[in-house]
Amino acid sequence: MKSIKLLVVSSEGEAMDAYRQALDQAGVSYDAATSFHLLSDMVREEAYNGIIIDMLTLVRAGKDEKKLAYELMNFFPTTHIKWDTRTKVISLSMLGEMSPPEAITALNRFIDERCRPIGARRLRMHPRRDVALQIQLSTDPGFPEAGTDRTFTVNISREGCFLHTTRPVETGDTVWLKIQGMADQTPIKGTVCWKVEWGEKLVVPGIGVHFDEIGPLQLAALAKLLQEIPARDVVPPPSPK
Repeated sequence: MKSIKLLVVSSEGEAMDAYRQALDQAGVSYDAATSFHLLSDMVREEAYNGIIIDMLTLVRAGKDEKKLAYELMNFFPTTHIKWDTRTKVISLSMLGEMSPPEAITALNRFIDERCRPIGARRLRMHPRRDVALQIQLSTDPGFPEAGTDRTFTVNISREGCFLHTTRPVETGDTVWLKIQGMADQTPIKGTVCWKVEWGEKLVVPGIGVHFDEIGPLQLAALAKLLQEIPARDVVPPPSPK
């Protein structure tokens, strides 16, 4: 069985200590980053299977760091983690407070169901373009009428996209896309890496999808399209003072 390596993002302190202890109990290798700018450097230097993000660290991050965080969540399997300073327990995603054994079980499920199947990857982020492409979205590769949304992308790259939807899908789910106007209408297989719920933020609700299986003709057509649209650059780390 291939080894797993994760990245945990959290400010140093009691929370990071608790996350380290949980990862040690889960028996996986990991590195720790105290900021998203540092995380961006690390994922370019080494391959990781997934990212664990402390919710408080994300909430406290500046605008540029949040933008960078969501770009990375669109590429790596990600789960959110929270440390309750009052009860001294952790929780993953929106599952609520957990006892230590429950937290380890949830962590192992994240590793086995979302990180292990995809494999480790090093970030080679392609420029992302803000463009609305018409999309058919379904959780069924047969695209049944009742189970297909007609929607649009908010942004897209050669590796994935963020698209508008309020469909009840979860991170880790497999979805299928068709990009209208492409000559090759073979369904594109993708994995939901992150999501924005309706009313959660002052942004378009939807899901970040990583393209797992996309045909060479589709990739060539997408690359040609992206060359014609100005890139939205990823925010670089600040220069040392």
